[in-house]
Amino acid sequence: EEEEEEEQEEEEEEDQAPIKFLLTKAGPPYASLSNYSPHRILVDSVLYQTAEHYFQAQKFAGVVGGEEKIEEIKRCKTVPAAKRVGKSTAVTHRTDWDDMRLDVMYVALKHKFSQNKDALSVLMSTGNAPLIGQGKDTFWSAGKQGEGENQFGKLLMQLRKWLRKNPPDEATLNATGQRRTRRRSSVATSSTTAAPSNASQKEATSSTSANGEKKKSTKGQWTSAEYAATGRSKCRVCFNS
Repeated sequence: EEEEEEEQEEEEEEDQAPIKFLLTKAGPPYASLSNYSPHRILVDSVLYQTAEHYFQAQKFAGVVGGEEKIEEIKRCKTVPAAKRVGKSTAVTHRTDWDDMRLDVMYVALKHKFSQNKDALSVLMSTGNAPLIGQGKDTFWSAGKQGEGENQFGKLLMQLRKWLRKNPPDEATLNATGQRRTRRRSSVATSSTTAAPSNASQKEATSSTSANGEKKKSTKGQWTSAEYAATGRSKCRVCFNS
């Protein structure tokens, strides 16, 4: 049955016109798809102003001097400010960043769309349409001439498929009633999946898997249970499913 559903979704995807949106400062009706949208997320009891704040902070998880950078990013009032700190070379990024960045982005997006009802509605309203992120970056976006990898769009499509089968409940969507500093609408900030720990890579860190069990990981690497909690069905760098 799952194979039949996947084939049907692929056919429907081919029939629908692609939805294009800017990765930065996207306008309506798909502004919520961008990481620039002002949706707070709560990951492992830590509040981040946006999904992009969390993504940038994770570059410094478990490195010497990283905690100061993480706190600086959390204090940033805008996404561009958080990105500037994230690109700083004053503190070395975690050594596994290139391998982990796709997983980290998926975790950020999963929290965002599971905890913010308005953002979830926008994502699900896209049906099975191909999502094409536009921008200068040729890794996250499709590029100006379609030469990019569109990894951000692929993550959104993968998450959309997962959320269709695993919709968040009202308690998750409205757990805390946190208010955003912009657009002043209530958002929920309940953590729904495991994420990389900010503890030292030299120390063992714990993370909660999808079934609530505690698993141990070391040196900043995820265990199989932690990886499974992201809802990903293939390897970390494969996003064609």
